[in-house]
Amino acid sequence: MNALQDLWAMLNTPSKFDGDPYGGLINQWGHYAIGVALFCLACAAHFAVFGEMPRRFWAAGLLVAAYFLVIECWVQGWQGKDSLEDAGYFGFGAFTPAASIKEIGFSGDVSTLLLNVGVMAAWITCAILACLYYGIKRIPPK
Repeated sequence: MNALQDLWAMLNTPSKFDGDPYGGLINQWGHYAIGVALFCLACAAHFAVFGEMPRRFWAAGLLVAAYFLVIECWVQGWQGKDSLEDAGYFGFGAFTPAASIKEIGFSGDVSTLLLNVGVMAAWITCAILACLYYGIKRIPPK
């Protein structure tokens, strides 16, 4: 259990990743990936309870607001630009499937989803470029 507590403490210690471009890139990609995953889980939970998917943009917006308030403001404490960046990458992740996937039908425990592959590819490409940019900005000057 101590290892899990240690990991939680490390994950909740804000960092600007100055001089650590790889750490910065991976950190923001992690925020993005967690945003995607939690959005999908939240929608699956909504489907399990209500038998249909939630309104996707409302769901993404509420998830991002909850993440920002609970994790960035309450758990970690407001860190200014760092809190905004982390919430932004998390939001980028939550809005990727929200913008790309639409429920077109449901029956029982099955939801029929329509994926706009071009939209999803564009969002993922932008996320990759944004994470690369974040990492590049942390390369120490020569």
